[in-house]
Order: sequence, then C-alpha cells, then structure tokens
Amino acid sequence: MVRTSTFAERLRFIMLEKNITKSQLAKAIGIDKANITRYLKGDYEAKQDVVYRLASVLKVTEAWLMGYDAPMLADDPRIKIEKQLFTNGVELSEVKRRLINMISDLPEDRAQALLTLLETAARDQ
Repeated sequence: MVRTSTFAERLRFIMLEKNITKSQLAKAIGIDKANITRYLKGDYEAKQDVVYRLASVLKVTEAWLMGYDAPMLADDPRIKIEKQLFTNGVELSEVKRRLINMISDLPEDRAQALLTLLETAARDQ
C-alpha cells in the first residue's frame, strides 16, 4: 500500500466532511482535545489504539485515515470482499485485487457472484 496523504490531512478532511469539532471527537474517543490539535497540526500521529477509535467513530478505514491508498469508507464493498477472500484462505494476486477495485460499484448480489467465481478459480489452481 502506498501512502498518498498524511494522517493530519486525512483527519482534517474527514472532520470537516462529518462536521465534527475537536472537542466532540476527543470526547467520543476518550482523549484530550489537545491531542486532536496535535494530530491536526501534524506534530505526531496517533498510536494504533487511538487510530482504531478515530476510524470507528468517523466511519472510515484505519488504512485510509493513516494516509494510505485504501478505501475510505468502512462499509466499502471492496473491504467486505477482501475480508471474505482472506477469511476463505484465498491469496490475492494483483489481478484479483484489480477486479475487486473494479466491482466496487456493483450491486451486492453481483459482487457476491464474482467473489464465488474467484474462490472457485482459486481452488481449481
């Protein structure tokens, strides 16, 4: 995964997008408002447990929040499909990863059909 933005940039963006203040966010995840200010200034990045809580409250993925080229929304269909593939022991090749990215706009039933096809192909290898 390639990092395309900073943690501070992503945090600032999603806070504006969700119209949430530093005080509201700090209270929601149980940290001091000053820490949110430091994150937004880029003075330091949050530790993993705080990133998890921030991502949960803001309804985004941890990887996206950390600035990586990853799906932003926690309910992005690509995440669900990728988790299912890993749960079923399917190793993702670059081709499969590209397919997952391409189907992100498909309805759930079609996405599931493609997942089944990929799993079958992986077992037949």
